This record gives sequence, C-alpha cells and structure tokens, in this order.
Amino acid sequence: MSEKLSRRKMLRWTSAGSVAALAGCGGDGGDGGSDGGSDGGSDGGSDGGMDGGSTETSGDGGGGEPVTNRFIDSTTDDPTTFQWNPAALAPGGPHPNQNDYFQTYHIGRDEFIPYAVELDYDGANERFTLSVLEELTWHDGTDVTAEDLYAQFAMDEILAATITTYTEGFEVAGEYDLEFQMTGPVGEEIIRHTLSNYWIDRKADLFQELVEIYEESSDPTSRRGDVEQFTLDETYGNGPFKHAELSSNRWRLELNEEHRHSDRINWDYWDVKRVSTDTAAVLLGGEVDGLRNYTPPSSVLSAKPDWLLDAHLPALWGQSIPFNCSHEDFGNIRVRQAFAEFIDRGQCANNYGQFGQPVQAPSGFIGNINGQNEPSDQWTQWVSDEGAERLHRYNSPERGRELLRGEGYEKNNGSWMKPNGEPLEARIKVPAGITDWHPVPQTAVSNLNAEGIRASMVTIEDTAYWNNHYLAGNHQMATTGWTLQQILPYFNFNMYFRWETDFLNFNVDELQVPPLGQPDGELQDVDPLALHEELRTATGDRRIELREELSWIMNQALPMLPVTEINDTVWFTTDEWNVPSPDSEKYQAKWPLWRFPRNGDLNVQMQ
Repeated sequence: MSEKLSRRKMLRWTSAGSVAALAGCGGDGGDGGSDGGSDGGSDGGSDGGMDGGSTETSGDGGGGEPVTNRFIDSTTDDPTTFQWNPAALAPGGPHPNQNDYFQTYHIGRDEFIPYAVELDYDGANERFTLSVLEELTWHDGTDVTAEDLYAQFAMDEILAATITTYTEGFEVAGEYDLEFQMTGPVGEEIIRHTLSNYWIDRKADLFQELVEIYEESSDPTSRRGDVEQFTLDETYGNGPFKHAELSSNRWRLELNEEHRHSDRINWDYWDVKRVSTDTAAVLLGGEVDGLRNYTPPSSVLSAKPDWLLDAHLPALWGQSIPFNCSHEDFGNIRVRQAFAEFIDRGQCANNYGQFGQPVQAPSGFIGNINGQNEPSDQWTQWVSDEGAERLHRYNSPERGRELLRGEGYEKNNGSWMKPNGEPLEARIKVPAGITDWHPVPQTAVSNLNAEGIRASMVTIEDTAYWNNHYLAGNHQMATTGWTLQQILPYFNFNMYFRWETDFLNFNVDELQVPPLGQPDGELQDVDPLALHEELRTATGDRRIELREELSWIMNQALPMLPVTEINDTVWFTTDEWNVPSPDSEKYQAKWPLWRFPRNGDLNVQMQ
C-alpha cells in the first residue's frame, strides 16, 4: 500500500498525528496545490519569519493562578494500544504537539510561513534545499539535524510519496541541510504546497532499520510493507509537549520547557482523553476543551452554550462519490455521466447541513463556498470565463435517461434494466463511524431510487472500509473526499489521474472523452498525464489552457463525482480558555488547535 493510504488514513479516518478522530474529517509559479492537510502551521502574522509569525497573544486573563493546568483533547481509542511510527498502519503515532511542522499555508493570505524548516529553491539548477532551524532539539536533548530529515524522506521514497514524483535523490549537504535534485523543472509553488503536510517526526536513530532498507534496496517501493508494519514503542519528539504517561483512558503530555515557544504556553499538561463516539454529547457536555474539527448538526448549534466557541476555516475539500471504473456498468463513461445527472448535488449539500454547498461544475476546482457558508463562484478564478462556462453542470435527469437509453438500458414499469435484462443496481459503500458524511450518500441513494435504480447505502466499519473496500477498489460506488485538502488545481488533477487510479480501477492510459465543450460529442482519445506533466512549469495563458483541458477531462470522465464543498469548524471552550475571536484571520490556516499554543493564541485564564 502506498503513500496514498497513509494520507487517507490521516486525513479521513484519524485526526492529525494518527490519534483517532471523532465524527467528521474528518501568480502561483507554475501551478501548485495546498496539501492543506497540514495539521499545523503558524498564524503567520506580519513578520513571516522562522519563529512562526506573529507573537501577539490573546492575553492571559491577568495575574494569579491558572484556573486549570491541562488542556483536554480527545481520542476514541485506547491510548495503551498506540505506537509511534507515523507511517505505520497500526493506530497511534506522535501527537501534533509532540513535533514541530515544516511550515504553514495561510489560506486567507495565500502565503507560506516557515516554522521549523526553510526552503531554498534553485530552479535554474533544478534543485532545492531544506534547512532545519538550528535551535531545534529532540526531547532527549539531542539536536534535530539533516540526518533526521534524511530518515524522513528515505521512508517517503519507500512509500512513493508525492514529493518523489519530481525528485530523483537527496543528500545531506550540511549539519542542518538536506539537498534534493529534481527530475526536471518544477514550479516552486508545487514544492512549497507539498511540504505543507510535513512535520519533523522521524528521529533518525529510531528509524535506522528503515533507512538501511532504502539505501540497500534496488527497488525501495517494493519494501513499503516494511514501513507500514514497522511499529515503535519508544516515544520521541521536538515539539512544545512531550510524552508523560499512558493509561487506557488518557494519554498525558507535559510542557517541554526547552521548546523555543514554551514561554507562550501558560499551563503544564495536554491530555488526550478517551471519549465516546457521540461527539455532540462530548462537546456539549464539556468533556473536552477543544476539537480540531467537527461539523455539527443543527441540534448541536441550537443547544450550544455561550461558553462554546465555533470558528470556520476553508476545508479545501468536500465529499465525492467515486465509481469503480472497471465495473460492468460504471466502466461506461456514459453511465457515470447519467448517474451524475440523477444525483442532486443541491439536495446533498442541503441535507449535509449549513456548512456545505454543492459543487457547481464537477471538475476539481476549489471555491464553491465562502467563509459565511454561502455559495461562491471563486472556483472560476482558475480558468477563463469561457473555460468555466463550458464545463458541464450535470443537473438534467432527462439527459441522464437519454444517456442510459443510448447505452442499451431500458426503463420498464418505472425500473431501469440493464442491457442483459437484469435490474440496474447501485450500492454506495460508506465508513460507518463517520456519521456526518452519511447524509450525502443517503441523499444520492434517495435520488437514484426515485429514478428507478435499485440503490442502497452499505456501511462498513471504518478501518475495514479504507483498507478492504475503497483502497482495494472493492466497490461499485463509494464515498471519499475529492481533494486531499488542497487548493490549487495541479494537485487535484494529480489525485484524479495519478493517485486514485488504482482505487477507482481507472485506466488513464486508454481514456476517451467528448471533445472540449461538446458533452454529447463522439468520444476521442486524451492524454491527461502529458497535460499534467506540462502543468508543472506552465505559466500565463498556457497554464490556463492546461487547466481548462484537464478540468474538461475530469468533468466528462468522472472517475468520481465531486458533490459538496464544505467549511471546517474548530471548537474551543471559553469558560477557562482565551482564544481569538471567531472572525479573526488567525483561524485561516490549518489547524488552529495545534498552531494556537505555539503562537500564544491559546491561554488558560487566571484567577
């Protein structure tokens, strides 16, 4: 299993750092895309320096003693089952506060701010260097060095991580410097956005066994199972909190007073408490002091007490319905298009709740929702007006019927029949535990049943869903995100035409779609991989042309149907804690729960 699985494990069914989540997700220099899934980042501020941005704090509430000495985070797993290899398939992994992140991407300002690692881009020589901040130390007192980064990227090579698609090697170039050679020209923004999901979370001496596998293997990717099955009992870290103790109901981390920003934190413990999967009850009951992200039903919003603060930030993703492109029905592009005409994305978004909006033109462009949870046409910024207009909207059930009839399907007595005379069926598999996702496939099932298609939603236990069903390509239809929390088109197209192809059984080497702007035209050969390769360095009008061609291919081929785009919601209790106002731009980088302590924006009140 590749890096695709590791990222989905983190972004979809666990919280950052592999601590199990509660319900919910769970001039750009040659194009790029925010990895966005960076579960950290600095507030940015105005200085943009390596210290993580603005040092302005929310205030400590005056003098005296703190009203509490711990911040309570959450898990639904037994902490005694955790292990500490971030790339392992087993549960656990370092907490986001145990290690520092490379950088953050501030969504509102479209700005990168270094935090623990600086990037030196040398496009003329097709190389770049990552430099670790020299004052960083591990919790055992040893320095963080380039050797630790080397171990991290050696594991990435084995896992075929995104960065390996445009690098062909790296070497230690100094005590704190790791230099990469690129495979060819690559826009700087692509590199910067890729690094937005990175933490310094591999201590070289603890992962030496995996480094040796990388160095000694002629085909490192053939050894990915060694990385995914490697579990670590020893905790480690370089962040503001360090491991203290474990029990079946709590994982306690204590303040690391040697951290460069520990003086911005005025309490001693970060507790990861084991709670129930009833997120609403946990939140409204005051069992936790904050949640990284939870999309609430209206019942929670109406019952929300004054001391419970919610703030919104762009999710840079939403739900999609993927198809199995080798299935006897869904392997037909016209059948996929017909289903897209039948599924009412507006109803899906409405039933999802007030934090979602429908994708206007399924194609891979982020920008269908604004910060007030209202519809937005910001997605059109990526292409010309003509390019946006010609993307098919998929809102005509009658066209869907015509498409099915054209492929030999017939509707008898209100039910659609396949060319072989059997009923047309559709089973949409979903992860059972991510309940706030369910309204979207439930609405799609209702739409399909109303059309005369035998549709049903099948719930699968979460870990089995990802490992044995979606990631194994074992489904007719499924549910997942249509980006990996990324903003710019390059990375979204990378997902559809490179990353997800195995999961969708989608053969891009023999792909045919209608001509540009002619959805009902004859199918013709296209080569999205060549177009995507060119997009790495394209600028100006050519970059727009490539985005339009690739978005058209996605819009017509539909290996997955992007349905909704959402805002994420972060929660803090304010009866004991001071945090920025919900309208502060400090919430516009992921994730406030991990960034705020480092920036002095989360303070316990004093008495």
